[in-house]
Amino acid sequence: MTVFVVMAAILDRELQERAVFSIGRVDCETIIRSGVGDTAALANESLTAPLNAEMMEQEPGFR
Repeated sequence: MTVFVVMAAILDRELQERAVFSIGRVDCETIIRSGVGDTAALANESLTAPLNAEMMEQEPGFR
């Protein structure tokens, strides 16, 4: 079993315990794969994006 299948099974069980039956394991796996893919894309984008020092200086608490 892949990590995605295991995570989907856990999510499916959690949803069923909350009486959410309209989403099945296949849908749960798709949601998890999408979330992981989106997170990986954002991480990659943040690593390749140029540093914007001016924007950082505007952040609250920036020293």
